[in-house]
Amino acid sequence: MKIQVIQADGMKTAYIKLNEHVIAHSVEINAAVIVDCDEFDQVIGVELLSLRRIPSAEDIEKRVHIRTEDKTTLAVALQHLMRMSATSGSLTRNSQLEAEPIVGRELETH
Repeated sequence: MKIQVIQADGMKTAYIKLNEHVIAHSVEINAAVIVDCDEFDQVIGVELLSLRRIPSAEDIEKRVHIRTEDKTTLAVALQHLMRMSATSGSLTRNSQLEAEPIVGRELETH
């Protein structure tokens, strides 16, 4: 999984990449959330156009299919972004981290 946060023109966006599959199409969940899916309609990435209101993995799963092995990873990434957004100074102009959930821990960065 890879989380990339970009700040441009006073606006912060993020992209959570769950795997390396090829994007076949995108689904707009709402005006601030776009999900990239593979040819089997499974989520491979989530684009957040605003970090002011971050959805839960359950909210996203109501509209698109998330592979079982990616559900926990996505939930952890979204929670991590919520914490980063709430903590001043955590998001830089081009924050980027590689992360993977570890059982018993919320997030481990590389």
